[in-house]
Amino acid sequence: MRSTVLASLLAACNKLPEPPSAADFAAMTDEQKCEATAPRATRCTDELLVAELRDISGDDAFAAEIGRDYATGPRPDADEAHTIHQLACRGDRDGAYQKAVFACWDVTDCSAFARCVYKPRVKGAAAR
Repeated sequence: MRSTVLASLLAACNKLPEPPSAADFAAMTDEQKCEATAPRATRCTDELLVAELRDISGDDAFAAEIGRDYATGPRPDADEAHTIHQLACRGDRDGAYQKAVFACWDVTDCSAFARCVYKPRVKGAAAR
């Protein structure tokens, strides 16, 4: 009985937050989009940082090394994760980060989610 309750609680903790509707998201300001995507993005802060590093540097080996360091170290606490998300979100001038987080929302694995958010941009496109 205890193990069933514990398994249920763990499953509930790992459940993704509900995204805003597409219409609501489209009507939001950039700042509102940053806040709306925070609950999803902050669950995968380390993986998003590694993917962003890979996206910026183009250096897979270096990003993989940083990823290994993150995997063995402590995860950011909720405040740190929120700050990291805000920096990524507000530092993206064309809104592609918020749009990508929203578009990739249902990808449950953090590594796959981060790859989805930071998939290479097509030249001239506004979305990742």
